[in-house]
Order: sequence, then C-alpha cells, then structure tokens
Amino acid sequence: MFVKGTYDDHIHVEYNHNDELTYLVDLGRGKRKIMAKGVKLDDNKWHTFRLERVGRSFNITIDNASKPQAIGEVPGDYNHLDIPKSKGYFLGAPNFPNFIGCIRDLKVDGEAIIANAVGGASGYSVTNKDEMKLCTESDQE
Repeated sequence: MFVKGTYDDHIHVEYNHNDELTYLVDLGRGKRKIMAKGVKLDDNKWHTFRLERVGRSFNITIDNASKPQAIGEVPGDYNHLDIPKSKGYFLGAPNFPNFIGCIRDLKVDGEAIIANAVGGASGYSVTNKDEMKLCTESDQE
C-alpha cells in the first residue's frame, strides 16, 4: 500500500516473500523504515496487523501481540502526517510482485477504505475493479 500526501509526506507498507513486513513513513523531513522480520503472513491463515503512528513514533504489531514487533521514529521536527482524505490509496504496483491473497479489511483513521471503494461510496473509486479478487465466505473461515 502506498499513500502520498500534499507535500513529501507518505506512507508505504509492503510484505515480501522473505517474510518481512515493512512500514515506511515520511512526515516531510526525512523517511524512516522499520521491518518486522520472520513474519509468516502467507500461510493460509487470517492475520491482523496494526500500523500505528503517534507523533514521530511508529510501530508494527502483528496478530494482536502484547508488544510491537518493530518500532521506529521519523527524523526531523514534524509530527503531522499530511494526507488529506481526498488522496488515493494504492494497493499493488504493475512492476512489482503483488500480494496474492485476500485483504478483508483496511481502515485508515477509522475509514473503511476497501468496503467504501468496493461498495461505491461517494468519493471512492476503484481502478481495474473487474480484476480485483474480493474475499468470499470460504476465505473468511
């Protein structure tokens, strides 16, 4: 997932096949990347991961663990992520191996991004919707 704000602010989340979940944050004064290593998310089981940012600190917590698997702090003195609600969220990229599986839910600041986009809510749209695999009842067992 990639989201870019009005200025240089952006967040990037990536899972690779080396079992690493990467969370990169830039608040406009320099970026910082943290990685949760040894994370097996492609094992045909449901997983949850929470990406949290408070001020300049950010972390990754997987499967409701009691403590984060990775913690970092963004450089500089900015502590606000400037990403207006009107900006797009990009899942996947044409020149990179994409996630194979099902993302049942994606919430950003309480907004249900996938549900709103797929459901046709005002202000949301989906590019290549016909190619998008939606979760089925059997995926959720």
